[in-house]
Amino acid sequence: MICIYLVREEKFGPEATDAAQELIAERTRTMWASVAEREESNTIKDLVRILWEPFRNHGAEFTVEEIDNGVQIYCTYCPIAETYREIKREEYGFPFNCSEDPYIVEGFNPDIEFQRTKTLVEGDNYCDHRYTMKK
Repeated sequence: MICIYLVREEKFGPEATDAAQELIAERTRTMWASVAEREESNTIKDLVRILWEPFRNHGAEFTVEEIDNGVQIYCTYCPIAETYREIKREEYGFPFNCSEDPYIVEGFNPDIEFQRTKTLVEGDNYCDHRYTMKK
């Protein structure tokens, strides 16, 4: 899928990436709304269990800290970011992977707030994912 978008952007310009982003957002919201429907519960802890814990099996390294009204996750190694580095396409890591994160939350539980200020794929030393319940 990423290769198709790379070719389209090279041929049609950044508008192709914008259109792809819209499709990614809608697809991600819909998919995670379906996940939430299948689960008995859609709390922050459930999101961490379903989204993050399986990611460890793929080599991700992260910590989960309980904070007031939610959790803070610090990811220090991401196999997705590493793959983009290996293929020398770091600039596509955020738009085609990391950009999904807020839409995952919106689909899974719109009462959860998502914040992130750092990403490995953009050159930071870690990703900082914060999930809290909206007040």
